[in-house]
Amino acid sequence: MKDYLNDRFGRIKLVARLGGPGLVVKKILLGGILKPAVNSLNYHRKKGKYPRNIIFIAGFPKSGSTWFARMLAGIDGFAPFTPRRWATKPAKEWKPAHDLYPGVFEEFAHRLAVVKGHTWGTEDNVALLRASGLRYFVTVRDPRDQIISSYWYIRSRPLHREWKLAQALSLEEFITHKLNSGVYAREELAWLRSWVDRLGEEQAALIRYEDLLADTCRIMRMACAHLGFACADEEIRAIVERNSFARLAGRPRGVEDRSSFVRKGVTGEWRTVFNEAQKRQFARIGEDVLSRFGYAPTLSSLTVG
Repeated sequence: MKDYLNDRFGRIKLVARLGGPGLVVKKILLGGILKPAVNSLNYHRKKGKYPRNIIFIAGFPKSGSTWFARMLAGIDGFAPFTPRRWATKPAKEWKPAHDLYPGVFEEFAHRLAVVKGHTWGTEDNVALLRASGLRYFVTVRDPRDQIISSYWYIRSRPLHREWKLAQALSLEEFITHKLNSGVYAREELAWLRSWVDRLGEEQAALIRYEDLLADTCRIMRMACAHLGFACADEEIRAIVERNSFARLAGRPRGVEDRSSFVRKGVTGEWRTVFNEAQKRQFARIGEDVLSRFGYAPTLSSLTVG
């Protein structure tokens, strides 16, 4: 709880500095008071429509999980929530930050809630998901594109634990550091490996960012079917339209804004950004992850020595 409060206080100070006290009051009123009250009312009015009231997403960082969660929260009555006990302080190592714990979902017993975190596929986390009976999603993205997206995201977030590093390095230097230092293997690639063998379970469904981008309506229909929700095509199309890249970013997909959370909305960027040394290094440390999630190999030849 102390970490949670420290994080929230730090974020409030940042909001105050960027947007003034009026914005702080607005965020507190809307996020901390009004949203839970409205959602509780929706739960009691609409819970009969749904076989389950909690949607959980384990999201690979910069994998489109925030976008996917936003669309799921567009289902009638649902809203996004974060467990109060999660230590979300950006300076903290992200591996344990979103671990599940006994009773984690009890906070949302009377909510229509979409809960998202960078939760690892550890034995303990998966056991808690099994015990909860929830149908859940694991969102992934081509990890080569993720490095690029992560760099620009970190550079625009002063509270991020790697902000100073990203400020000091060019994109090329950042990619080389991530691949050669072992950091990417210990964190992002290990996160993907922690989930890959869990996806055969009935409760879990894999969402690849590339598939979501290519045919958003189809993936949303699949997601609703996985949850057992009877969502009409008209509702799904309306949700997708409200959350299109152009609507959220205010510019066409492919037009870049490096300071925006929704930077570019494209796939396969790594092909023109990675140099040959970086491609070979990624092939050495992460090719097994690519094949397990159905991504194209990094090199045309499998010889990566």
